Amino acid sequence: KIYTITSTLGKDGSCSSSHATKLLSYAERISKIEHFQSAQSTPDGSGVLAIEAEELINNDIKIVPRIIKQDSRSCYWELNFLPSLKKGEELKYSYHVNLLPGAFAMDYDTMRSRHLRYEFSCTTIKYPTEYFIRKVMFPKSFTPTQLDYDVWLGEGRVRHTREFIRIEESGYFKTGREDECLYVELKVKHPVHGLVYALKWLPP
Repeated sequence: KIYTITSTLGKDGSCSSSHATKLLSYAERISKIEHFQSAQSTPDGSGVLAIEAEELINNDIKIVPRIIKQDSRSCYWELNFLPSLKKGEELKYSYHVNLLPGAFAMDYDTMRSRHLRYEFSCTTIKYPTEYFIRKVMFPKSFTPTQLDYDVWLGEGRVRHTREFIRIEESGYFKTGREDECLYVELKVKHPVHGLVYALKWLPP
């Protein structure tokens, strides 16, 4: 129903992200949901990715996290539901992702040394979603330029033009300031299943 990610960048290129989901089961016996997280622009071998997901109980359903596969830049993991969800059952869950210093390039020269044309944070819509909210908060006194968004089809970052235009015409992308910090944000109604939604910027 709703998938929200709020990321806060540190001055050292670290990042703390809060993920919150409101989930509705459209079928019987949904026993788990899988997630994938990666640090896209980090150099190989940096070992910067950490998932924080605690076992919890929501609406009398126990939610148990389990890591399937993890390396220095990515993590496949799942949340198991005990008992399995029934059709029409709804619950909320959240978890945190921490990226250590260096995960993001905080100056232009570092970005170029990583062979990037821009710095970015992106999310693939893995499940049918009603509302997707993605926000990136920058540190105080950090002045990125060319704040923008994109929508990609596949790993080659090929722009999905129709969805890109829909976001622009609907006003789903915005920038602003909060507590003296600059931010970029996407609020997309009915994001397209399978597409990659990105927030982009150039570090100073």
